[in-house]
Amino acid sequence: MGSSTAALQWFFVLLATERHRHESHFQDEILRLANDLSIAIRETAQKNRELKKVNKTIELLARIDILTGLANRRMLEETLPREVARASRLEESLSLIFIDIDHFKLINDQFGHKVGDQVLAQMGSIFKAQLRSYALAARFGGDEFILLLPGTGREGAITIAQRIQAILGTSVIPEYPRLVAVSMGIASLSDRETGEELLARADAALYRAKGKGGDGFEIA
Repeated sequence: MGSSTAALQWFFVLLATERHRHESHFQDEILRLANDLSIAIRETAQKNRELKKVNKTIELLARIDILTGLANRRMLEETLPREVARASRLEESLSLIFIDIDHFKLINDQFGHKVGDQVLAQMGSIFKAQLRSYALAARFGGDEFILLLPGTGREGAITIAQRIQAILGTSVIPEYPRLVAVSMGIASLSDRETGEELLARADAALYRAKGKGGDGFEIA
């Protein structure tokens, strides 16, 4: 009877030891899984942050003209109606300058598209440098550019156009032996006018300037 009791006690000791060993192993496994999960969460969060940065860059590039670094036509078309609505609501001035490089086709034909690209890039830098941080310089297409000028009336837009002409009169572009000239059309927002109407009036003024030989500006 005594030996049976001792054997039974020993069995329970072994059972408790084995259970403790299993419980300890289970706890270790839980800790390992928790650690793996924590690492996975941190890695996922980092990848999400990287993905957001990539998406933001892609979204930005979709609205930027790579050659000039200016806004592209898509960004202009998104921004123009917002600025018109804002100017109308706050009763503020808004002007637009439509710019076209004079004789740009001859530049490409005589000196090649590489030089033509240099001219476009240089024009983009000059136009952007004349604007305040809240204004927008955009490449509308080809050799056409738009300067959208919130908080700027007719006289302010004329001053900007004159500064551009003065800078172009002294700017030298590598591999191009001549000075580049532009024609400009200036329009300021009228009551109840849409962005498309403002743009159309600036475009009409631009073509009047080109019709007079270029290298100048006309006011809508």
